[in-house]
Order: sequence, then C-alpha cells, then structure tokens
Amino acid sequence: MRRSGAGVSAATVCAVLLALFSTLSAMALSSDTPQASLNDVVKSLGVASSPVDYVIIVDTSGSMQDSGLYPKAKTALGSFLQALKPTDHLSLLTFDTTATLRYTGTVGSDPRSPLNQLPPTATGEATDIGAGIETGIAELERPNANAVGAIVLMTDGKIQAPPGSVYPTPSAPAWNALQERARKVATKHQIASYALALEPTTDAALLKKVFADTLVVALPSDQIEGYLDRVSANSMRQKAIQALQPDLGNGVEASMSGPLDNLDLGKGTADVKVTLRSTYTKIPVTINPSASVTGDLQATASGLPASINLEPGQSKPFTLRLTFPTAGGSGPGGDPSTRSGKVTLAGTISSPWQQVITSELGLAFTPKLATPPVDITGHGTTGWRRLSPGALIPAPVLFILLMIGLFILLIWTVRRSRMPRLVGVLELWHEGQLASDFLLGGKVLKLGKGARSVPGQPLSGSVRGLRRRDENDGLEAGVNIQAKSGRARCQGRLFDGDSLEVGEVTITYKRP
Repeated sequence: MRRSGAGVSAATVCAVLLALFSTLSAMALSSDTPQASLNDVVKSLGVASSPVDYVIIVDTSGSMQDSGLYPKAKTALGSFLQALKPTDHLSLLTFDTTATLRYTGTVGSDPRSPLNQLPPTATGEATDIGAGIETGIAELERPNANAVGAIVLMTDGKIQAPPGSVYPTPSAPAWNALQERARKVATKHQIASYALALEPTTDAALLKKVFADTLVVALPSDQIEGYLDRVSANSMRQKAIQALQPDLGNGVEASMSGPLDNLDLGKGTADVKVTLRSTYTKIPVTINPSASVTGDLQATASGLPASINLEPGQSKPFTLRLTFPTAGGSGPGGDPSTRSGKVTLAGTISSPWQQVITSELGLAFTPKLATPPVDITGHGTTGWRRLSPGALIPAPVLFILLMIGLFILLIWTVRRSRMPRLVGVLELWHEGQLASDFLLGGKVLKLGKGARSVPGQPLSGSVRGLRRRDENDGLEAGVNIQAKSGRARCQGRLFDGDSLEVGEVTITYKRP
C-alpha cells in the first residue's frame, strides 16, 4: 500500500545497513594492548571475528514498487551484502499478503546470489507487517543460530493485513506472543533491532513493540549522513557496554600467607606473602596498594610496590615486611609475651580503559581493593620469669642458684674485709725523673688517673696492700702491684725501696 510523502533514497538505506553491519561485526577480536580510546577498547574486547545472524525483512507490497522504493532498497541491500563476511548467516524474506522466506544460509563467496532470490518487482496487495516479523523471529530461533544477530524491517506503509491474518491491528493479541518469543531469543542471543521507515508515516515502529530496543530510523535525506555517524558510534558504544557490563562487578582480590599467627617477637621483623589477583575477565587495571597494621603489636608495614599492573585474570605475588618492637628482658628465663594485631590491605584501582568506560560509555566503574583485616599474632618472652610451677626454671633450682650466688658474695666480702690497708708512698718515674708521687690509703687504688698517672704514658692497673713478717717478728707493710703501659704488663710485690718497671715507667714503693 502506498503512502504520500518523500521517499528515502537507496543510498540512505544502504548507509543505514552498513552502519548496522559495522555495529554487529564488532563483537569478537583477540585481546590487544589497550590505548585508552574507544576503538581500541572495542578491538580488545574481541567482537569482530565471530559470525553474525542477519534477518532482513523487506516489504514487497505494490506501493513499494509504485514509489520506486523497492528497486532502491534492492540496490542498497546489494551494497550491504557486499560488506558481510562469507561466514555470516543471512535470512532474506519478504512480506505483503503473506511472509515468504527467500533465502537462508551463509552469505558465502557470492553475496549477490541471495539478492537474486528476491522477486524482481513488488506486486503484493497487502502489508502484513506482523507476519513478516513472525517469520523473522522464527529464523532467530533456529537451533544453530549465532550468538549475535540483527533483525531489520524495511517498509513504506502501515498495517493492511489480509483477511485471516492474526495481526490485523497493532493491538491484536498475537503481538503479545511475538513479544514473548522475542524476549526468549534475547535471553540466549544478543539481538540488535532496526526499523527503517521508508516514508514519513509508517508502522515500521511496530518492530519496537516486539523488540523494545529497536532503533527506528526516519530522516530526510539531508540529515542521513550526520545521523548515521551517530548510529555507528552509538552502535559501537552499545556493543562495548554489553561486553563490559558483566565485568563491572568484578574486582581485585588479595590474599596473605606466612607466619601470621606465629610471629617471632625476638626478631622484630616478619615477611608475609601478599598475592593480588584480578577477577576481571576483560578490563586491565592498575593498583596502588597500601597496608596498615593495628593492635598492640605496634607493627609497621612496608615493601609493597607503589603501582601494580594486572592484566585480566592475572595474579602477582609480593612480600610485605612487618616491623615491630622486639620483646625485651634478659636472664635465664622470662615471662611469655603475646602481642596481636590486624593487617589491612587497601588501595585505589584505576584502568587504562577508565576514561572510555566512564566518560564515553557512561558506565559506573568504581573498582576497589578492600579485603577484610587479617589477624596476626606474635610470641616471645620478656623480663625474668616468676617463681611459679609453670616457669622454665623450677623454683628449687632457682633457689639453689641464688644461695650459691650469696655464698660467693659472702666470701668476697670477708676477703675484702681482711685485706690490709694501704700505707706509704708510691712514686712514678719516667726517664730518670720523678713524674708523680702520692700517699696510699684505703684497700685498693687504681692507677692511670690524676696524680696516679704519668703524662704521655698509657698507665693503668691496681695497687693492693699486703704484709710480711720482718726480722724482729713484726709486720712489714708492702704493696701488690698489677700494672700495664701500652703492651707492657707487670705484676710484683714491693716493700720499702723496691721498684717495678712497666714499659717506660718505674714504680717505686716507700713505706711511711
């Protein structure tokens, strides 16, 4: 049935179909290095090599022939088919009084061959749009249908169904069944839907009643080129969105292993293995990780790289060093010391695709690296151990050791109390000249400081008092000297007038 209004040129139809082809053929490329552009992201998503199902539904009512639109549509289809891959599947059908499947199969090496199956002229007496759409859906329901497909409706008229059609009006109940069939197809396949209105007033938009996302195109010829630019760009964006959306819920996981529950507090450091794994299947990411430790372990964390690049599904291990105060104390025993804390890994995640994902595709991309805190525990000893049944050194043994120490201290005290006091004068000579002399007193004197030193000589040592019996059976005072000067060492007992040489120093004792 013919309607009034300006017709759409064959070039316009061809351009729309070519835009459709470029949209659907961008669906299966092998992975490539992303370059933060929409074209490269689409390429890396991998969508061009897999075959696509194309279902083309052409109105062959008489009005299409009378207006000259049918020959132009065939010419446009010829150009479109030339751009398809030989492995793409084509279903070419017509509708007027009835719907007829003219060709179904792969495009093959001669894309003009399917076009020859169309009738040479459009002579139909009715326009049963519903029947055409139903036949097109049946092609998409094929058991071996490709995962990606497109359905294109081309018409210049409104519904003028023949008697007996189940689609006599846009509100007929049969349209609901078509809608349900289309919904089931869309759950298993990715279907793009286009309705080309070849006159200003048509029922081409009825395809939108069946496929809700149908793109309805009806533009004057002077706006076609600019619109097709947007169609092509929007189609590419939609394919990228559809490929990326399942991946947006993924992220980066972190795991830790090592002596997490048995840190040695005596060492002050411990190494923990951290593994970062990307659960993204398509999106490359960059992580800026950080680690913090809380709790009485008082540890600091270091060693993580400032930036980590992960390809989809990739894992990378790193070493996290924990540094903490050592457990203090000394002695043969000590109190058990246990300190605990929590290690938290966090960080920011970005992607070389982020600008494309958020700005050009309008998707929410807020990846996070946030893992639950991991418990860590350190063990050691500190201070002396208490006298208790659970101590490392049993209380009876520790008591015996204490008694021995007290006995040694008592002997030393008694011996010191019986040591005679120092009396007399000690002279220090160097190179034949008296360098120093000083009175003796107390029980022990140290050499090497103040008056008990020789300028320029490294003298050190000790002086202790002693006694011996003289010829009159009395006690004669003397000194016991241990001295060192440089490498020279000496030891001797001096009585009145006796001397002892050590290095370049001569030590002489004179009694009072």
